[in-house]
Amino acid sequence: MEYFLSGQVEGVPRDGTGPNAPLGLIQWPKLAAANLEHMRMLHSRRVFASGGATSYGVEDFWTHGMIVARQLSGCLDTLMDILELEQTVQREVREETSSRTDKTPESRAAGFLYSG
Repeated sequence: MEYFLSGQVEGVPRDGTGPNAPLGLIQWPKLAAANLEHMRMLHSRRVFASGGATSYGVEDFWTHGMIVARQLSGCLDTLMDILELEQTVQREVREETSSRTDKTPESRAAGFLYSG
């Protein structure tokens, strides 16, 4: 998303700006990065020990597996939020640039990049 809005993609203005949106989508990559950092803080690896010496590690392994499964379920919601941001950015840029009459090969290629 950051590269897509960098101004380096032919046919896509920096930050997806346009006559109707002078600020464009400048904050959207930052919001995606903030969501990713929030997910990392909540669900990153932690030291785990339960002291269940009588289970030969089986219960510890199972308990740790359940913790990881719950963490991944939480990550899925945040990941879906990030993907929705990316999809919205693509849609906004496509709508802003669709009225242009530029039909060069570069602009057609750019249209393919964000055609969804």
